[in-house]
Amino acid sequence: MKADFAFDFAVLRQDLLPYTQDAVAGERTLVAELYADLPRSLTPTPVTPLTSTPGSTVALLDRFFGRREVITRAELEQILPTTLSHYELSELPFVAVEDGGVRATITIQPFTAPGTSHTAPGTLLATSTSLTDAEPRTLWFASDGEAQHHAGELATDHVMGIGGATRTLANLASYHRGQRVLDLGTGCGIHAILAAKAGAEVVATDISARALEFAQFNALLNEVVIETRLGSLYEPVNGEQFDVIVSNPPFVITPQEVRTEIGTMEYRDGGASGDALIASVITDMPDHLTAEGRAYLLGNWEIALANNSAENDGEVAAAPWDDRPRTWFATTGLDAVIIQRDVLLPAEYAKLWLRDGGILPGHPRYHTAYKSWLAGFYQRNLAAVGMGYLLLGKNQLDTPPTQVFHDLRGPAPQSPGPVTQRMWANRVVPALDNLRLTHCDLQEHRIYAPGADEPQTITFHLPDGFGTQIHADTYLAAFVSVCDGELTVAQIIGALADIMDADPQEIRAHLAPQIRNMLQLGMLAIDC
Repeated sequence: MKADFAFDFAVLRQDLLPYTQDAVAGERTLVAELYADLPRSLTPTPVTPLTSTPGSTVALLDRFFGRREVITRAELEQILPTTLSHYELSELPFVAVEDGGVRATITIQPFTAPGTSHTAPGTLLATSTSLTDAEPRTLWFASDGEAQHHAGELATDHVMGIGGATRTLANLASYHRGQRVLDLGTGCGIHAILAAKAGAEVVATDISARALEFAQFNALLNEVVIETRLGSLYEPVNGEQFDVIVSNPPFVITPQEVRTEIGTMEYRDGGASGDALIASVITDMPDHLTAEGRAYLLGNWEIALANNSAENDGEVAAAPWDDRPRTWFATTGLDAVIIQRDVLLPAEYAKLWLRDGGILPGHPRYHTAYKSWLAGFYQRNLAAVGMGYLLLGKNQLDTPPTQVFHDLRGPAPQSPGPVTQRMWANRVVPALDNLRLTHCDLQEHRIYAPGADEPQTITFHLPDGFGTQIHADTYLAAFVSVCDGELTVAQIIGALADIMDADPQEIRAHLAPQIRNMLQLGMLAIDC
């Protein structure tokens, strides 16, 4: 892409106004079976156009910009009337004449920005990134698009658009007016532009000059200013600090033999060995965060075979999943909440990323690249690859840094911001006795055998959480039922001891680890 920045983006914005996420969703039907083998955290929303309104403006915008299909000149005039009233077709930097019609040379996707956050700067973690209340919520992002809209394999300098990981990170991160934000490995600039829309001063870096061109195109399209710098990781911002660092870095674990086969895909592969790239992002981060700085990342990490691992019924034992991430924080002084969202075996991982790059079974290089991926993992003694979220910040307490590791592979919350806010705020649990707790939006489920007076099982589930269920006994169920912020933990335990004629110290010893666990999972909150 070579953007003509003399182009008047206001006329294009006018034509894109009908092109929103909700409008496109109304013109599409899901074809989920095509992607059933992808892990849920990375599954795109596969779509085909509906036939009921094939000539609608939204359907045509989706065909032209969303899928890059060839449309007629008359159809182009229908969807871009303002633009074509100002420019000749040959002057448009994003249109090519082809096959008796016209085709977009870039993908443009509509994006509904996450809801407005009213959390003040300096609090531990805001609920979501946001636009200000006065601004429109729909943004548009240009890129090379998703793999399913390209025939054959992707170019090594391909610039990805909006995917599931993008939406997840947008909901995790939070920005405020006046903050200084670093979008590390910005790609087409989505998170940089969200931060700028929230009023932050933004620096966006990438090793891809093509990606930075897209980022500047998108900044102009969405009426914000961002500073883009070419370079690897923190090199372009040497000596600088930021209030927020956000990154979906090129973390895919790719053996060198695979790069030899298919090239280095810049959007996902930083060229490092194993998971060394995400490790370096974290170990070098303290130099670039302000004292109260926060960071939001997505990443992959290696899960090694257990020492002296032996096959047992066809399965190979893996080391604890958090062994590798724990090494990243040994000397950083960072607090962290790490949430593992998925685990893929080597074969699954190789198939996922080959497919992501447009290399499918039957491709002349598929078999060799697949074998090279597995051989590389075997040489590195890997049992699996973990995938998930990383919330980081400088430790501000007179205590050793705290890192909390959660393995939460249940269904993903639609908006993870609120629950991860509570998880971050409760990463360090203070002394329990004087805390006043609330049970947030917990749901309690009881299962009875027919005719039974007492439940067989009692579980707690957080609808806006990660699908985790806590199995409760009578003590925990009774405790949580009265967590409305009125009584302290000590008062509730004392009342339970009186009602159940039990020793309060025994009840406390029994409940304390369960209460701490529910706090760190965001199922309970500290009511101030």
